[in-house]
Amino acid sequence: MKWQTKRQYYDSYYRVSYNLRDLDFPMEIDTLLCKNEALRLRNRQMYFDHLVAIGHANLREEMLQFDMVSQNLLLLDPLAMQQLVKACHVSVLQSDIWIDDEDCIFKLTHVAEDQVLFALDKTLTAIVQVNVLPQELIGYRAVWVDISEFQHSLSTADLDRYRSRLAS
Repeated sequence: MKWQTKRQYYDSYYRVSYNLRDLDFPMEIDTLLCKNEALRLRNRQMYFDHLVAIGHANLREEMLQFDMVSQNLLLLDPLAMQQLVKACHVSVLQSDIWIDDEDCIFKLTHVAEDQVLFALDKTLTAIVQVNVLPQELIGYRAVWVDISEFQHSLSTADLDRYRSRLAS
């Protein structure tokens, strides 16, 4: 699904679900959806063109960040994702887009044990960038995971093992 179509779906879903007449997503939702699709498709040009079209102020920095995530994005089966979470000692994952969207990319997030409930509560009503417990994703067929912030804590052998466990 192209991100523009997904944007219309998000808009329709939330208008009906929450009985809203007008739902104005921030401009950033378009950028989040475009970035998500560009990352999964490894289409750097798509994201670059979008940023240029909206006149993004920090184009160079944003593209550097995109490249880093692109190099550290894995598609894992749920078992491999659980093993990765355990190896990185991660207690919370953060979605980029709607958590129930199969294209959602989860970022490994380090949260102190005594702050986990606060981290979950703080995004309870959010549509995007929602914090979840790793075990909430066990039923997923495949999980996109951004390991950018944890890549240095994993050995090359571990990374190769996770990459070899790509979900089919």
